[in-house]
Parts: sequence; structure tokens; C-alpha cells
Amino acid sequence: MSSFDVMNVAVFIFLYRRVLNPLVGRIRKTDTKGPTELQRMGIGLVIAIIAMIAAGIVDYYRLGHA
Repeated sequence: MSSFDVMNVAVFIFLYRRVLNPLVGRIRKTDTKGPTELQRMGIGLVIAIIAMIAAGIVDYYRLGHA
């Protein structure tokens, strides 16, 4: 499982730097480097919070408390 996680992260970093970043730069017509490290960390935290809320809601209804 650990090697699978490492490979997924490596592939995503490659796609982000080589595909997504230049594509967004062309669409926005800017030559930016994308979000900073701090902004990326913040985005990740927000996604994690939303995922945890969604999991809690699903579990609440799955257990029949509604």
C-alpha cells in the first residue's frame, strides 16, 4: 500500500507541474507559478474539512439517526 501511495503522489506532482500549471497559465494569460506552498496547504486543509463533514453526514444517515 505504501508504494502505491508514493507512486500516486509522484504522478500527481508530475501532472500538476507539467500539465495543469501551464494549462491554467495559458487560460488565464499569465505566467504565474500557480498557488504558493502556503495556499496549496490551505486548499488541502479545506478539502480535508469538507471531506470529513461529508463523511460525518453520510455516516449519520447510514446509521439511521435522521
